[in-house]
Amino acid sequence: MIEVTDKYTLSLLGVMIRTDKFSELARPMLVHFSCERMDDNISSFLIK
Repeated sequence: MIEVTDKYTLSLLGVMIRTDKFSELARPMLVHFSCERMDDNISSFLIK
């Protein structure tokens, strides 16, 4: 099992799992959770 907290790492690990970079481990289960505040994420998209 691979646990990811950072949203940028999540996108990179998804590609690595799909392209079989973890062949020795078989296909691992990927778990993601976010510790970021929702208002910070939304403001980054709304503020120019």
